[in-house]
Formats: sequence, structure tokens, C-alpha cells
Amino acid sequence: ADNLNATKEPFFSTFFSLSSHPPYVLPKNYKNKNTEKNILATIKYSDDCMRNFFNEIKNKKWFKNTIFVITADHTSPSQYIKKYKNPIGRYAIPLIIFKGDSSLQGERQNIVQQIDIMPTILELLGYNKPFFAFGKSMLSEESWALSFLQNEYSFITKNGILSNKAEHY
Repeated sequence: ADNLNATKEPFFSTFFSLSSHPPYVLPKNYKNKNTEKNILATIKYSDDCMRNFFNEIKNKKWFKNTIFVITADHTSPSQYIKKYKNPIGRYAIPLIIFKGDSSLQGERQNIVQQIDIMPTILELLGYNKPFFAFGKSMLSEESWALSFLQNEYSFITKNGILSNKAEHY
């Protein structure tokens, strides 16, 4: 928060955390009822840090004019909810985009991927000049994603997955 307060507007900032990955290291001064080193304890720590960060910045002059993106790079290997125990749900990640002025409202269920973040932010900013992107705006009605995993391309839609398993180079 201090670094952002000292940054000249407009600005772009990013934060990448690895705390919810093994070996699940928490700061020594972090007080948590759950003293075990596991993913749940580190997720609680991440939640607490985000809560503290947003409490610190919510009254700053730049807050209401800022677009925030909160997402993950991948899912947990442990799936507890049936909805996510399938080839599509296995790769579903949380993605939250909000503006400090609360002007973004609602929930979308279209299939998107991380490369769609940039075109979405440019649309939210009202950027109308040409740009190159592999992704699409998440605000469009399009609902699909492409994946390349274990030497296999997949086209993912709400109706299922189309995979190309016979690709040879």
C-alpha cells in the first residue's frame, strides 16, 4: 500500500504470491489458530493479507479509479466439490475483476482464460486503438478457451472439450 501511494498515476502494479504452494511457509510473526503447515493455513494467511491491504487502501484517492484483478495461476490438486472433479472444472480458477468505485457489478459464467485479462482491461478502460492479443474480452458473449497440456491441444466450451491427440511434429 505504501508503494502504491507513492506511485505517480496512472500506474500498473502486480503482486504474485507463492505462499499457498509447498512447503507452505508462513511468516514467523503470523498468528493463526491453525499452526499446521498446509494449504488451508496459507490460504487463510493470503486472505488476511488481502483484507489488510484493501482496508489500508480503500480510502486512498486513487482507489475509486483503479481496476483490480485477482486470480490464480492454477487450481489446487485437491478437489472437494463435485463441480470441479472433471476435465473442465479441474482447471477452473477464481477470477475477480472489480473497480474501486463499485461500478462493475454482476457475475459472468462464460469460459475464459488468463490471456483474456488484457483485452478485458483495455475494454474497461475504453481503449479504442488497435492492439494485438491472443485473448478476447471477457465482457463479450464468447465462451471458450484453448489449452495445451501434456502435448495435447484442447478447445473448451460449456458443452465439452474437443482434443487433438494425434498431433505429430
